[in-house]
Amino acid sequence: MKKTSQSSINKNLRARFSLVTLEVILLSAILTNSAAYAQLQNPLGLKITSHEQGQEVPVGELTIYGTSTDNATSDCIVYADVNDIKPFQNTTATGPGGANDYSNWTFTYTDDYQLITNGTNELTAKLSCVSSPTNLTKWSSVIVVGVM
Repeated sequence: MKKTSQSSINKNLRARFSLVTLEVILLSAILTNSAAYAQLQNPLGLKITSHEQGQEVPVGELTIYGTSTDNATSDCIVYADVNDIKPFQNTTATGPGGANDYSNWTFTYTDDYQLITNGTNELTAKLSCVSSPTNLTKWSSVIVVGVM
């Protein structure tokens, strides 16, 4: 009788463990779907606002400005490059929420990275958000023409 009782207890424990495991999996799925839904409700936005497509600019240093949907509490960063020269460079957050608020941002192309050259220059900004369950990225580009 002891074996039957022990066997019954083991089956009961396995059944409870399976049930708890299933509950954890279902809860994880619900939370993941909730996060994905929240991300869809707040789509990413990014724009270089300081220059227009085809605008002529002097060769050399150039400062660009832009906006994004980021704020001080979201885990996002805006980067910049020119003519696909890597690595991307960190921009400076200038939003009202402080050093991590990229709702407004700025970047200056200097000799330390790359100056604006004579002719066509593609300026690109990249908004990168580290988010669960996936990372999100948005791009904005504008072509300016460097003139001497």
